[in-house]
Amino acid sequence: SLKAAKAKFEESMRKDPNNVSYQQMFEQLDSAHEQRKQAHEHLARLEGKSEDEKQLEIRSMQTQMLDSVVHGNRKAVESDPNNAVALSELAKSLFELSMLQMRDEATGSLQEALDVCQKSILINSKESAVIWVRGVLQQAYSMLTQDATEEARLKAKAKDDFDKVMNMETDTAKRDALKKEKELLDGTMKAWMENINAVYVAPLNQIARKMHSP
Repeated sequence: SLKAAKAKFEESMRKDPNNVSYQQMFEQLDSAHEQRKQAHEHLARLEGKSEDEKQLEIRSMQTQMLDSVVHGNRKAVESDPNNAVALSELAKSLFELSMLQMRDEATGSLQEALDVCQKSILINSKESAVIWVRGVLQQAYSMLTQDATEEARLKAKAKDDFDKVMNMETDTAKRDALKKEKELLDGTMKAWMENINAVYVAPLNQIARKMHSP
């Protein structure tokens, strides 16, 4: 159970108080406990709600959980700023959070994720997984920008990163897995942009109807 795991790490921390990994694991367990509590609260609020209300509640729950993950990953980076893995995990969690956000918030999350990802690559430039993440981030960011030149530049950089990782990977099965992952990501980003545009267009349609009403 979470309670038993926390007790175990508390004992380990007492024996070795300078071990940063123990502290990070303890904080993650704390976060997991809070996430479980929030999930139960959200599920209770779903009773008797319409489908649209349920979708909004679920989206809110997902956002809160990812906010918590990002917070934990930020703390891990603060504890060890030169840890390439910690930086990569922060970048990935920021991307996941951005997929639940609207344009302005998502732009901020993706910009931070790109900055963090670049730091990780500077520390370990041979890690293909981080290069792949940068490609994903650049593709997502290209979909948000309303500057055609910047969109084309980011798409080209994303393609370069994807191609680079494919060339680095010699295992056929892993290459196939990456292709499937890319297809899933494309679908996720498409749905994300459709949601952003729907939220943006709806108020404009309402304004247009008012303007043309007698």
